[in-house]
Order: sequence, then structure tokens, then C-alpha cells
Amino acid sequence: MSARGWIVGMVLSTLLSSMVGMARWRVRHPVEWGVPPASMTLPPMPSLRPPSTSAPPPSMSVSATPLPPPSKVPRLERPLRVSAYTWESASAIVLANAGLRSGPNSAYVSNKLILHARAAEGMGEIERALARGGNEETGIDIAIAPLPWLIASYERLRALKLQVFYVVGWSYGREGLFVRKGDTAFEGTSDETRLFTTGGDSSVSLALFAADAEGLPLTKIRTTSGVKAADIAAEAKPFTALTAPEGPNEPRFTTLDASRLVPIVAVASSTFLESYRATVVDFARITRRAIADTAADVPSAARKLAPMTGVMEPATLLERLGSLQFANLRDNARVFELHGLYGASLRTLVARNFELFHGTGAIHVTQADHILLRPDVVVQLGSGDPEIAPEPHVNGAPVGEARKVMVTRFAEKISEDLYASELALLAEIFPRAHLRLGLGKTGSFKHVVELAKSRYGVDVARLVTGAVVERATMSIEVFVPK
Repeated sequence: MSARGWIVGMVLSTLLSSMVGMARWRVRHPVEWGVPPASMTLPPMPSLRPPSTSAPPPSMSVSATPLPPPSKVPRLERPLRVSAYTWESASAIVLANAGLRSGPNSAYVSNKLILHARAAEGMGEIERALARGGNEETGIDIAIAPLPWLIASYERLRALKLQVFYVVGWSYGREGLFVRKGDTAFEGTSDETRLFTTGGDSSVSLALFAADAEGLPLTKIRTTSGVKAADIAAEAKPFTALTAPEGPNEPRFTTLDASRLVPIVAVASSTFLESYRATVVDFARITRRAIADTAADVPSAARKLAPMTGVMEPATLLERLGSLQFANLRDNARVFELHGLYGASLRTLVARNFELFHGTGAIHVTQADHILLRPDVVVQLGSGDPEIAPEPHVNGAPVGEARKVMVTRFAEKISEDLYASELALLAEIFPRAHLRLGLGKTGSFKHVVELAKSRYGVDVARLVTGAVVERATMSIEVFVPK
């Protein structure tokens, strides 16, 4: 293909991607925007692929100036201060640092980086520490926290211009949506649906995600957070929790099922990322290796970490480490869409969380006024590293008995392009599930499946047809193994 043909293909692909994304948002919430949301826009990035004879995917159609040589980038002359929202999310960093403060055996020290780490006692503590900044002993430069918190706290921390530069992993079983045994629908009246949560923003996000999929108006959902499970287990339904509550309740689904719904991300202010990019890249490089070591031997990690915390037994840490699914470099390339579109990308989850929290009135903006995603650190890490290379992303068809955990109903007929994008999102969020497609009388199962496969890499063995469409023109039902 000629250079002119490549450029034309690139421009057309970018325009198509933007039009599809905006159309889907207008179907769910008909708000007219003059420009695409900044929070959904990836900053420029260099290509990770060699030149191709075919047009690149939309996410590859931008380029960037590489990071300056390390010798020309200012380095941090004080300790780098990092706080995670739980001990398990801080585990790899603390272990690689040989303690909360860099010791002689610290992997960070061996790379000329002094690091002070800690686990916070709550998201409020992390927000206050970010506001103080790393120049103060009680402040921090980098936070490790769930993506839903970043959106829920956006208006409080807007001035910091926080940006995601790396994904540590995903929540794996911490949050769950619980209902009374035998119940399948959300409880409420025509005026209001009540949701209770014993957890924080991640639990709220999970509940809203399910309620929104069922077609409940977000404006009529009322959430109450921080409630004790014992106080609501017998009366309120459904509700979300961080641990399974006592009483006659059963999980509708948890993040064991929706294991790509809540990414745990590393964030820092845009000013810090711009000023100390070399330091941030070094931190991410060492942390990436530390995550791999921790994931390879979790029991050993729990035993080593316990005395460093000063408050936890190895058995407790072992259980909590089981609630975190670690990410590698290839995972980061995938969620930042460095190799092409991905159903459960950070871009998509940022947009969905803004939609959910704004719909219930928890926040008053529909988008960020600055770019939230910074893939350049992952690009720098992946330069010349074979681990970042794309590979077939196949989960395989589920086997054995299954139970239905969720159904997405569309209030009106939508295009097959938009349907395929929602299908890809659910397929990636629920990687062990199979999905049953309800396309109505006019939809083409073959065409939708081909779109999901070619555009998003969805494993077609997980897709089946034959759903009975009752209340909507189109639907997607999610079934997970029992």
C-alpha cells in the first residue's frame, strides 16, 4: 500500500471509531457535546509495531515524540513517596523495596531510586496525601487505587490533574452484588431504586453497572455507602459488599466473575509525570518485575510481607492477596489499546464510570477536562521488550453448568456496531462467561459476531444466539460457570 493510501486508511479508521463511540453515548444518555470527551482521548504515542502494508487500527493512528534521553530529564532528588489503598495492592512494591522505606536490599535503591511506601487506612487518607504532595513527609507522589475512585473523586481532586500511567492488576472477588435467595430483580418503586454498599466506590460502581445494564434509570437510583453488612443483610436487597454477608443472601455476581471490571491503577499528577518522567518510568519498570515475582509465589510473598506490615498475619495476607489479580506488561498494552481496540479498555471503563456516577448525581460532570490516561510510560517500558507483543486473546468456551448473572437490555434499537462494542465490553469484563445474543427480528447474528471478532478480538466460541427478547429490541445475557 502507498504512503498516501496508508494515511487515508488511518484517517478513516479514526473517524469511524470516534463516530461509533459518540453514537453509543447518545443512545444511553442523549447529551450533545461539541467535542469528544478529553477523558476518552489517548495522548499521542509511538507505534509498537513494525511498518505494515495494511491500515493500522484506530488506536495506532497517532504518533508521538519519544521521551527525552534520561540524561536530559530531571531526576527526583528526594524519596519517591507512594501509597496504596490496601496492603495487597502495595505488596509487590513493599517487597521489592525490602520494607516500607528503602533498605540496603531494595531493588529501587539499586536503580538509584529511594522509595517510601505505605498502605492507607482509607481513600480519604490517600486524597489528603495527594493534596500535600511528595515534598512533604506525610504526602505522596503516586497512589495505587481502584479506577472507580478516580472518577468518583474527580471533582474533589480536579486541580491535581491526576493521570493513570500503569495498571497494577484487577480486583478479584473483593466486591460482590448480593440478593435474597431466589430473587433476580432489583428492588424498588417506580420512583426510586435503593442500593446499599458496605464498601467504597468500587462496590458502588459494580452495583450501578448491573442496574444500568438492567435498564434502570440511573437518575432514580439512590446509593448508601459504608453501611454495616449486619444492618442491611436481612432487609435491603440487592446490595454490594466487600465480603460475603451473613443471612439468607447469595451473590448475583462478584469480581471473581467480573474480573476485569475494577482495574487497580497507578496515578500521579500530570505535573509530576511531566517533571519526573524518567523517575516514573524507573518506578514502573522495577514495580513490573516485582509484580511478576510476587505473582509467581504468593504464599512466600505473604510470609515475607507480614512482618513488614506490623499488623497482619501471613494467613490474612494470603487471603487478601488472593483478591488481587496482577497485571503484566502485555495486559497494560492491551488496556491502553496500544495494539488495537479492546472491549474493557481503560478508555471504555473511564467513560462508563463517568456515565454511572454522573447519572446518579454523585458527580456533576460527564467527562474530565484533562486527559486521564498516559500510555507513554507503558510504551517506554515496552520498547524492545517481547512481552509487550500482541498475542491471541482467547478465553475459550465455558464448560459445565452455568447461571445467568446479568442481562443488558437496550431501550431502543441500536446499530450492530454499537451492539458489538457492548458485547466486547461484557466479554472482556466477564472472561469466563458465555454470552447469549438477542438481536430481535432484524439483527444479523453472523454480522455482529464477525464485528466482535475482527474489531475487538472476541472469542466467538463464547457467543450463542437464541435469546428471547421480551422488554427490549436487543439484549445480551451473561452466563458464568456455577
